[in-house]
Amino acid sequence: MAILLFLILLLTAILINMSQKRKELERRVERLEKINGVVHYELDTVGPINNEEQ
Repeated sequence: MAILLFLILLLTAILINMSQKRKELERRVERLEKINGVVHYELDTVGPINNEEQ
C-alpha cells in the first residue's frame, strides 16, 4: 500500500513539475514573439487567417 501511495505522489509531483515548465516556456515564447514582432495565434486555429476581415 505504501508503494502505491509513493507512486501516486511521485506521479503527481512529476505532472506538477511538467506543468510549471510548460507555463515558463509559454512565457518565454510570448516574450520572444513580442521582441521579434511576431503575431501569436492559438494552435487550434484552422485555415488561413484574414486580417482584412477583422
